[in-house]
Amino acid sequence: MLATKVIIAITVMFYILTSVGGKGVAQHNDLWDKLALYGPAVHNGDWWRLFTYSLDHANLLHIGFNMLILWQVGIVLEPGSGPLRFSTIWIVSVLAGAAGALIATPHAPVVGASGGVFGVGAAATLVMQRQGVRFWDTGFGPLLGIDLLLGFVVPNISVGGHIGGLIGGVLVTEGMLQARRAEQPWLGYVGAVFVGAAAVLVAFAVAPAGVR
Repeated sequence: MLATKVIIAITVMFYILTSVGGKGVAQHNDLWDKLALYGPAVHNGDWWRLFTYSLDHANLLHIGFNMLILWQVGIVLEPGSGPLRFSTIWIVSVLAGAAGALIATPHAPVVGASGGVFGVGAAATLVMQRQGVRFWDTGFGPLLGIDLLLGFVVPNISVGGHIGGLIGGVLVTEGMLQARRAEQPWLGYVGAVFVGAAAVLVAFAVAPAGVR
């Protein structure tokens, strides 16, 4: 579970860095603002926000819930996929989540690793289904469904980011499964690069002009 542990460690480290010396009720500092996904900033060239928003979190509950789910998914998915495939699914899911968030709420700041969590969660669900496990018995599928529905009733949740991450995770995983079946595993990574690049292009296409 090397990839899962590294992702969690880096995310927690950045949560600490963005909280130290923070200002205001949420206790966030300037670094937090520079990492968050914000449409006008992306439009003006802050390309790194398409990924670094996943390192920002609003509070301890936010990061705690995301990292808990990531750990649970990692226990199931990473031993079979390996750290490289798992990391690839995570990265592309985060990028796809950014594209989804910018489509749905282009002017709203978005933070959190939920896009990546939805992506790897969907990946685990898909893999388990292909192994004969029913959707409702996968555990992750129903959980993602409930979380997705909550996004429509609970404020300040990026539904677009969740949907984007889910789609990205499913597409990359399906590509990798088909590539392994064809005994050409490298094609799975080619597909992942294609999905990731498409997500970045969509994100830049929909990022609105405006004040940073």
